[in-house]
Amino acid sequence: MNPEALLRPIALEDFVREDLGRRPRHISGRPAAYYASLFSRPELDAILWAAGEDLRRECFLIEAGRRSDFPRREGADLRDWLREGYRRGATAIVNHVERRSPAIARFQRALEIALDARTDVTAVLTPPGARGFAPHFDGAEALILQVEGEKRWRLYPPVAECPVEYRTVDEPALPAPTHELTLRAGDLLHVPRGVVHAVFTETAPSLHLTVGVHIYRWVDFLEDLIEGVAQADVELRRRAAGQDLRAILARFRERAPAATAAALARRRRRTVATSPPLPGGALARDPAPFDEAGSFARPAGTRCHVLQVAGRAVLEFAGERTASVRGPAHIRPALCFIASVDGPFAIAALPDSLSFEEKCALVRRLVAEGCLEAVG
Repeated sequence: MNPEALLRPIALEDFVREDLGRRPRHISGRPAAYYASLFSRPELDAILWAAGEDLRRECFLIEAGRRSDFPRREGADLRDWLREGYRRGATAIVNHVERRSPAIARFQRALEIALDARTDVTAVLTPPGARGFAPHFDGAEALILQVEGEKRWRLYPPVAECPVEYRTVDEPALPAPTHELTLRAGDLLHVPRGVVHAVFTETAPSLHLTVGVHIYRWVDFLEDLIEGVAQADVELRRRAAGQDLRAILARFRERAPAATAAALARRRRRTVATSPPLPGGALARDPAPFDEAGSFARPAGTRCHVLQVAGRAVLEFAGERTASVRGPAHIRPALCFIASVDGPFAIAALPDSLSFEEKCALVRRLVAEGCLEAVG
């Protein structure tokens, strides 16, 4: 599933401009199996079976608003503990399923590129007649993908504008809900951060995915900017004691404009550097024969960043592996093209700062490294 299909019939650009972070949006009327290629209850069972005890830090139960973590006692089994809690009426939570499912990981990476935001994906399985979390609001935007079953949602006015963290809200203090709706299999719900919500099941169980969307905020940019300025000014790296604060702020204001581009570049590089490899890998797949007349593209979910180090051009990328490719400075235009191109391209489309033979050699190497693949 791609980001366009996720939001259909709403255009991705319209959603980002009009809805994301601004207002709730409910998309309904889709087939019940709309998310079948992305996730299912058997897929959740397979993740739990394959992962075993190393998943315990990412799993917990919620029952009547109270959280329970996996007990650290000899002989305790994570899957039995989750099964017993679910049968008792607790909601089972599995965080970061993008680290366990190749399909979700590729979907998540594509969504991050489309929304220009960091995301994480949580699986939420709730039995019939149950209530998990107490009424609360989140510090991130949320996209709710109703995979199976049904769930009732009540949305209330925000009690905090642009919050940065999760917080519960006393139910007796809540006003009348602004929205009351039932999510059915195939539906999507966007819940902006700060919007209070209470959720419960009735007669049907529910499995949904929560995609947390962590947008890049001004405070994030300022942190990157301060770090960049400090790299060039030793006074900002000294211990904060005894200095004239006004003088320090004046130094920062003077140097900040020149560090803006570097701050944004630092964000792009951090995004690539901190992206774990996609689960699944390519061990079982043989590379396609290299055809100089063919088309090539970055594999879905592969992100790139180009920089210059000691006079050499460097392409850092994260996909099925995280790696870098280095070369002389004159290949930088070709690397920038590869990092930014949207969709398949022919070798001849690379910038003419390289000869055709050099273009072929570069693409061949990037295919071998996993940054590119032959398509079509």
